[in-house]
Amino acid sequence: MARPASPTRIFRRGDERGEIDGRGANCNFPLRRGVDDTRYLEVLEEALGLVRRFRPALLVVALGFDTMRGDPTGSFVVTTRGLRAIGVRLGRMGLPTLLVQ
Repeated sequence: MARPASPTRIFRRGDERGEIDGRGANCNFPLRRGVDDTRYLEVLEEALGLVRRFRPALLVVALGFDTMRGDPTGSFVVTTRGLRAIGVRLGRMGLPTLLVQ
């Protein structure tokens, strides 16, 4: 989704789509500081729609908690309720899932 604490453009650009054989396999969803549960979940639904169209055999999630309200390295304000909603949506994908932190 995003790496909110990074000032570099590599994590903030939305136009990166992959290269050569991977063209079209990469999608970025840059988010502004202060993103809350509602906005995060809206963007997550958009991203999961792309995942569904891709029809993967499994899902690997880079699980970071810097999206959480109060995390000193982040700038989003996702709550524990929002984190649960994220987990529910990922679970509904019905895919074997690996969470990597």
